[in-house]
Amino acid sequence: MNAKHHEREAEIVSNAGQKKAVTIATNMAGRGTDIKLGEEVKDLGGLFILGTERHESRRIDNQLRGRSGRQGDNGASQFFVSMDDELMRLFGGDRIKKMMEFLKVPEDMPIENTMISRSIESAQKKVEGHHFDIRKHLVEYDDVMNIHRNIIYKRRKELLNKENIHEEILVMMKEIAEGIVLIHTESDYNPRTWDQKAVFEALGSIYKDDSSQIRAEEFEEIKDQQKLMELSTQYLIDSYKKIISQLPEESMIYPVEKAVFLRTNDNLWMAHIDEMSHLRETVAFSGYAQRDPLIEYKAKAFEMFNELIDVIRSNTIHTLFKIDIKKAAPQEILAKAEIKNIQTNEDQVKSQLTRSGITRSTMDNNNPVILSPQSTQQSSVPKAGRNDPCPCGSGKKYKKCHGIGG
Repeated sequence: MNAKHHEREAEIVSNAGQKKAVTIATNMAGRGTDIKLGEEVKDLGGLFILGTERHESRRIDNQLRGRSGRQGDNGASQFFVSMDDELMRLFGGDRIKKMMEFLKVPEDMPIENTMISRSIESAQKKVEGHHFDIRKHLVEYDDVMNIHRNIIYKRRKELLNKENIHEEILVMMKEIAEGIVLIHTESDYNPRTWDQKAVFEALGSIYKDDSSQIRAEEFEEIKDQQKLMELSTQYLIDSYKKIISQLPEESMIYPVEKAVFLRTNDNLWMAHIDEMSHLRETVAFSGYAQRDPLIEYKAKAFEMFNELIDVIRSNTIHTLFKIDIKKAAPQEILAKAEIKNIQTNEDQVKSQLTRSGITRSTMDNNNPVILSPQSTQQSSVPKAGRNDPCPCGSGKKYKKCHGIGG
């Protein structure tokens, strides 16, 4: 029996304690199943476990031994080991095999020796220690990735739960502007060697605002790093405000900002996961250069994560400056805003009708309204013909509406 019959394996293993029953199973099948001894089986010595090899882990061997003698029942176990087994082959089996050949021990003669049993247990301890080291290293590698994951997920959740992230977007612009200035001024503290023109060109690569009052000449005149950062930040924020002004309402940019950030964040995060997996494979070769692969992995991972944060910020801002803001805004919100801003001449019509002596109550009741000569003379509404539509908008002819008696 093997684990393929998982639906019935527990039932099969539980009946292994019956008299004259022989159950053949892998060491994985039916673990944890109580084996109840049948009648007369206890008197015969209980359940006998026969193992055909020793496992790399002593825990597995002990689980097999534990199948007999459960809950105080009688039982016994016996393991057989071949010199060709994987465990013996890796840990001294060849030496024992040569010794047996030298002593001309028959192949079918079993050898029971305390020294051999200890040698097998020692080999198992070495394998277990090796596997423990592998798991420990895997956990240490995973800890690095978990730190990245927690930071990204926490930041994503915070922004996702906000109604709008407009202030965070402005902060990103400020950080980008400051980064551009640092790149072109940090290498040398002498303002004469600064490349202020390159700062202006870098800002223009994000968004070129020809109508901006800030010119390249103004950048070249600044010799203070902080003032240069402030001017760069002002350029980006002012340009962004001009883009938003194309929308009927500023709030319409909020869902666009959130959608752009989340999409950028998620796409780059997935790419980062793949890059980290590739990095783990790459640093494995550091051992040949007498360097600890884990230390190399942590150092490279730190650089890659900082780069990830920078790229998320940069791509978000670049996208917001490059997209067609009107097409990106939710169309249903845009339509409502346009309807709200539609101007009509309703007030003008009302005022003209009022000056003519026509009120809403008279129009609603469809009652004839007789205009006084004085009101008629002061009215600026042109006099309608008897067969023309009435100016009140009732849809009737003038002679049958407000023209009765005229």
